[in-house]
Order: sequence, then C-alpha cells, then structure tokens
Amino acid sequence: VPTVIGEIKRYLRDKTWSVHVPRRIKEIGPRIKKVSDELTNELERSPSIAEIADRLEVSEEEVLEAMEMGQSYNALSVDHSIEADKDGSTVTLLDIMGQKDDNYDLTEKRMILERILPILSDRERENIQCTFIEGLSQKETGE
Repeated sequence: VPTVIGEIKRYLRDKTWSVHVPRRIKEIGPRIKKVSDELTNELERSPSIAEIADRLEVSEEEVLEAMEMGQSYNALSVDHSIEADKDGSTVTLLDIMGQKDDNYDLTEKRMILERILPILSDRERENIQCTFIEGLSQKETGE
C-alpha cells in the first residue's frame, strides 16, 4: 500500500503542474502550509517568512520562491476567452494585456540624440535641443 500511495504522490507532484517548477520547490510547498498552520496556532498570529524558514530549515528565499511557484499549478493561457460584454462577444487575455507604449520610440530617439549632441556645433545642438527635447515648434526654435 505505501508503494501505491507513493506513486500517486509522485505522479501528482511531477505530472500535474501546468508550468515546470523544480522538485525541491514542489516539495517545500505543502510543508510551508503545514508549518504555517502550526506556527499560527503556537504564536496566535500569522508567522513571518523568517519563522517559517527557520522551522523548515531552509532559506527565506526558498520559502518565498515556493510560495510564488505554488501559483503556477494552474496556468491560464493568454488565448483563454473571456466574456467581454452583455451581447456575448469574447476577447482573449492577449487582446487585453499590454498596450503599445507611444513614449518608447520617443525615449529611444532621445537616447540617440543624447549620444550625438556632444559632436554637434553649438547652433545645431541648440536647434535639436529646442525641437526634439523641449518639443518647441520651428518658429519657437528660430526665435
């Protein structure tokens, strides 16, 4: 009987995660829950990460990593459909996640300009500074 139970536990540990998580992290996860409950009863408050790590004899980083990885058990696909409105139309998570940052191109151009400004003449540097960095019009730059 212990062999069958061990095989079931091994299967659940190794084959049912949506995202690959290292074995040591998978094994710490259930122990964290158990120790957290024990410490909560003993201390009559929620235990700190340091207290959990001390009890488990692992580093605080491993406890935090295991707690974060516990959320990887069921991953949600970016192609997962979500009901968007009353008429039943759907969108995917990918449709609503992230947007193009319009300032990215501007930032990239400013970084390039900052590298070439030192090699320009004073007048050229002033024109570029006014036009591209300060955003002044040609008329305002000319004045």
